[in-house]
Amino acid sequence: MYFFKHAEIREDFKSPGILLAAKKLDYLMMSEDERCAYDGYLAYLGQELGIIDTAKAEGKERNAD
Repeated sequence: MYFFKHAEIREDFKSPGILLAAKKLDYLMMSEDERCAYDGYLAYLGQELGIIDTAKAEGKERNAD
């Protein structure tokens, strides 16, 4: 109820569902420019993880030969 009444999550709430709701609320409270920058950052992280995964797979292939 506190979440709906105050549009915020108290820091003493520790439930995983509440923490997820807090992250979504933070995202929704961002300005359009902030959301755009955040989305770009997440896309960048995904790309970097893909590069790392590819490098690991290539390294394993070389070691297997």
